[in-house]
Amino acid sequence: MTGVLAAGLGTDVFRGFLQGLPPGTVYALIALGFVLTYKTSGVFNLAFGAQAYISAVVYFKAHTEWGWPIVPSVLLSVVILAPLVGFVLEALIFRHLRTATAVAKLVVTIGLSLALPAIIDLAANFQSVAGVTPEGIVPDGASVFYDPFGVYAFSRNELVAMAIAVVAMLGLGALFRFTVKGLQMRAVVESPRMTELNGWASDRISSFAWMLSSFFAGLAGVLIAPRFNTLAAGDFFNLVVVAIAAAAVGKLVSLPRALLGGLGLGVLIAEVNTFLPRWADTWEWLSPLQDNLTPAIPFIVLFGVIVLVPGISRTREAADPLSGVDPPPPALGGRSQSGRSAWITWGVGSALFVVVGSVVFFRADGQWLFLVTQAAIMATIFLSITVVTGMAGQISLAQGAFAATGAFTVFQLVDRYDLSVIAGALIGGLVAAGVAVLVSVPLRRVGGVWVAIGTLAFAFFFDSVLIKLSWVSGEASLLQGTDVPRPVIGPWDFADDRAFLVLSLVVLAVVA
Repeated sequence: MTGVLAAGLGTDVFRGFLQGLPPGTVYALIALGFVLTYKTSGVFNLAFGAQAYISAVVYFKAHTEWGWPIVPSVLLSVVILAPLVGFVLEALIFRHLRTATAVAKLVVTIGLSLALPAIIDLAANFQSVAGVTPEGIVPDGASVFYDPFGVYAFSRNELVAMAIAVVAMLGLGALFRFTVKGLQMRAVVESPRMTELNGWASDRISSFAWMLSSFFAGLAGVLIAPRFNTLAAGDFFNLVVVAIAAAAVGKLVSLPRALLGGLGLGVLIAEVNTFLPRWADTWEWLSPLQDNLTPAIPFIVLFGVIVLVPGISRTREAADPLSGVDPPPPALGGRSQSGRSAWITWGVGSALFVVVGSVVFFRADGQWLFLVTQAAIMATIFLSITVVTGMAGQISLAQGAFAATGAFTVFQLVDRYDLSVIAGALIGGLVAAGVAVLVSVPLRRVGGVWVAIGTLAFAFFFDSVLIKLSWVSGEASLLQGTDVPRPVIGPWDFADDRAFLVLSLVVLAVVA
């Protein structure tokens, strides 16, 4: 009996291992793209998913809608368009950011991750349709093949993706280790000027690096697209955030570790999905974890890597050793303002504010009042970024999650304990501050891009895990909006939309 149980357990473990390889390959492909871009440009490219989405959309349009064969569709979307996107991004944006910090470059990629999908959707007249995704690059890619033991069936698309991931890792590793071009790309990241002194054209090398990285993003997008039920940019970005954990295993520089990190992450999630439901049936205290542990695994792994992996805190940004040899730039004329011109500027701005505010306050309908009030509240929230950036020189991408923590705290206190909104807001701010302190603890030993990565991971952890818990968001908040009464301060009741707008603007002015 013991032998039978052991054999069954071994089969389940092996099946979970095989089930985890296809999604692990997806994470590995994206992680390899992260490492490739970071090694060749010094940019942690959160727009990698957007670049992959562009090629996936064009491949879908060419192969599915226009009826092109697979090979021409791949040539257009991956071989031609993807490198062209990389060339344009490098020439127009990142060539001018070589001396910027890694955090500044990261912020640019965040903007691109939002802009690029919108541009391709508009240019290609593409709309996401549920259940409509492109076919894979392999003919009859849905056909399955069982492993030699008959435990799990792999599709042709999955087998090709796994093979490409391994070949890409080996090829990129050989490029960096054994070729002059690999040396040139790494040299440009360290010092474009010293690269020029060696007789190499740094602009051309940087363009090639971005074209190669974008080609890899396009290839990953075309390989990944058939796995989705709907071809949507948000799914690509979510995969990118999950794959950050795999890239962190490689410290953003090791291709083999990034590959193994992606595969290992997929296998770990599959094993948890295999055994956790059984354990929850035996130990009831595991039941609450059953629905929330799986989406939390990538973020747990990421924070574990940041805290436990030696050397993460020593990952440095590329700094040009010749950056200090240039003389200071000449002073720009006309930048200083006299006291009179400053007063004129202040007066014109105040007058415009009064005019626009009066029109909105007295003439705007309910929808415009809602939009302006929402803008004032969002401005108050994201002013907090200037505190982190200005005082600590870091950037936090979890400010929305911290704000939501305070908001849900207010809701719970008002709904369950009938506390006043003002008192609840004060307590909510303290709770949000406490959560921020807890998040900062594992990030204190690192800096730069790792702080941004860690806070982004927490933001997605909050959105995918914590917000689903009833003690965070309430029983019905996921199905319908949560109603919180407007505050009352002494004789002033802010239930009216215009009164609440005034309160929002006053809070914004005080905070600013």
